[in-house]
Amino acid sequence: MSDWHSVHKRPPVYDATLRERILRHGEMVRVCGSSSTAALTRFVWGELQRAFDCDDPAQAQYRFSASEYFERLSRLRVALREHFVAQHLIRGMLREFGADLAGLRCDFLRLRAVQSGGHKNPLAANAYLLHRDTWYANPQAQVNWWLAVSDVREEEGPGFFPALYQSPVHNSSALFDYATWKRLGGWQCPKSAKHFPTVTDEPRGTEKRLSAQAGDLWFFAGQHLHGTRAHDSGRTRFSLELRVIHHDDSTQAAPCNVDNASRGDASTDYVAP
Repeated sequence: MSDWHSVHKRPPVYDATLRERILRHGEMVRVCGSSSTAALTRFVWGELQRAFDCDDPAQAQYRFSASEYFERLSRLRVALREHFVAQHLIRGMLREFGADLAGLRCDFLRLRAVQSGGHKNPLAANAYLLHRDTWYANPQAQVNWWLAVSDVREEEGPGFFPALYQSPVHNSSALFDYATWKRLGGWQCPKSAKHFPTVTDEPRGTEKRLSAQAGDLWFFAGQHLHGTRAHDSGRTRFSLELRVIHHDDSTQAAPCNVDNASRGDASTDYVAP
């Protein structure tokens, strides 16, 4: 175990003990690719190949205009939410990790695409803001399952500030209202009227960057301060995220709210897997 995360060669059991380590103590957990995570990421890679009509979707950003790329990606994101194969593979992954499916509720599967040089596009600025998911009215007991669809080098990965997990930071979450966010279209509908909560002071502490091989899975609590980071690797970084809560954790394992002042409850839209 490093000073900020643990590594598992095989899938650990996603039980109350593991969830407590992730939620109560802020442990970040890297799991090497397993049969179920590999199956899910291979499926999504194939869907990306079809969406962009190419063998290497990581290079598709150079084949299309920005508007056509976003349109193709948006259609795929919507399709994945209810794709029966994706749902079957998600349940298979949860079962491989020994998760208590009856006690879980999940957000829809989210596909992330971070283009090389994407940070230079002013329209994408909000996607790079440091935040805690809880500032977006996500529940305190939320665990994020983050999967690499293709290899993610450290310089391409998202950044985290593990030392600030239980330390308050100045932020703008008091301006966030989940009902307003939904009414304005959420993440996939860029509108200037929406508020994207973020830090209002430069965070202290050392930033850590995630890296992964295709099919690797990271567990981390939604309360972690993190954000998409700029990269110029020459390829698009693709990842998946599934936000998960267990009904026992809100009272038994959820971390204390250190600085979230957002309004609403995003988990009202979570569903049984």
